[in-house]
Amino acid sequence: MGTYNPEQIKARRDEWRRNGICTTCGKTEAFGNYRSCPECIEKNTMRAYRYREANREHYNAMQRNRRSKELDVGKCPSCHKPNPDTSRVLCPECRAKGHMRYLRGYVRRIRPDGICLRCDRETEPGFQLCPVHRQLAAKAGEKGRAAQDRNRHPWRLDEEVRRSKVII
Repeated sequence: MGTYNPEQIKARRDEWRRNGICTTCGKTEAFGNYRSCPECIEKNTMRAYRYREANREHYNAMQRNRRSKELDVGKCPSCHKPNPDTSRVLCPECRAKGHMRYLRGYVRRIRPDGICLRCDRETEPGFQLCPVHRQLAAKAGEKGRAAQDRNRHPWRLDEEVRRSKVII
């Protein structure tokens, strides 16, 4: 039986890498700019996913413990730096970054007329969205309307309650 020799293993993997062969199995050609073939990439991805799922509760408990310790010491749980503002959880920098993320995602973008609000394509006259995003918005609207129960709408319920009251 052979002995474990890390130098030989490293040399073999370097040779495979130079020749464009998968460094995991050494049998097939590597995929694009990756060092592994598609089969090995899928196997590694599924292995990591199963591990994460199996240890999710443990990982979450570790994160909660870390966060509470950092808050007790007076650190920001996001960037792990000292938090000068003890009345808030996040430091001013992390709060500012979060606010900028919010603004990027939820505040309506101001675009000149004729440019789609969601992308940089041109719109048809009288519309604010390009044809692609108009179709997506229409599908979302149809889905929302289909999910609504028109008989249980709050206005209808209020009307039923008003009618059911007995006037003396």
